[in-house]
Amino acid sequence: MLSRGERVHLDMSSQTLISQLPSSFNKSTTDSQFRIPGYTPTSPNSIVTTLLEYGADPNQGITLQQYLWANKLKGMGVLSRRRKILDPKSAPGDNPIEFYIAARRHESGRQWLSHAEIKARKIARVQEMQAQGGKKRFSGEMQEYWKDKSILPVELAIASGNLDCARTILQRLGPHSLAKSSFGLLLQNDVMLTLSLIKSGSPVSQHDLHGCTPLHLAARRGHLEMVMVLVQLGGDVNSCGERQWTPLHESMSQNHSDISSLLIACGANPDAINDAGETPEDVGRRRGLSPEVIADHLGKPFFSC
Repeated sequence: MLSRGERVHLDMSSQTLISQLPSSFNKSTTDSQFRIPGYTPTSPNSIVTTLLEYGADPNQGITLQQYLWANKLKGMGVLSRRRKILDPKSAPGDNPIEFYIAARRHESGRQWLSHAEIKARKIARVQEMQAQGGKKRFSGEMQEYWKDKSILPVELAIASGNLDCARTILQRLGPHSLAKSSFGLLLQNDVMLTLSLIKSGSPVSQHDLHGCTPLHLAARRGHLEMVMVLVQLGGDVNSCGERQWTPLHESMSQNHSDISSLLIACGANPDAINDAGETPEDVGRRRGLSPEVIADHLGKPFFSC
């Protein structure tokens, strides 16, 4: 691998090709050596910048099916893993998309699957697929979800954790370039990046395989600033996600009373019921919250929209 600033010695045929390159390439005093300005082998952002400068289309995506097959996720990626491990020090060093953890209802609220549990379920699915002759790799539900959807370069950068690359790509996009974006707001938890994505056209109504919107995810994570931004920019406070949970169900299940108060101030329905017939208050009781804490969630709002 080349070290930073190291120059490449070229044979005569390569020199001929180099002589035909645009003048912006920084050729050295001898024709047998050259460097691309700003490029270092360890900088993905430099590669992205160079590609964009030489005409790469930031609006050209690939189908979601192609992406999932290419990464061999077999349905375990961005679509069904909706919460990223928030502490990167505790996350294994694999593809970050593998760790969008699936939420499941639990007697005390929500139970998040560990990495070991995810791996065990993945192995079980592979064994099931092998038992069926290797023909069934994606569920019908997922195949229906990815129909006509594509994943854009900026979303690939976000999913890979390269937020600097994502910001570089966003600088080249117009105000409506991301109108057909399906995942950018679901894949990250950065307020400024969220604002940039929405400015470029990303709809705040994006939803994952289970129907959860960015507002559901922000309410679940306890990200008050993100909830404020999404609500102010048109997020539906009464939208129904997985198992008909609203954002208020999500904030109550995680005991984020400040977010619950904000949602109610902005029109959230405290009497909304999920598919189990539970209101947010019922979810709080099942989670073990005291009447005082529940009242704090559902009491007089102290925010205004």
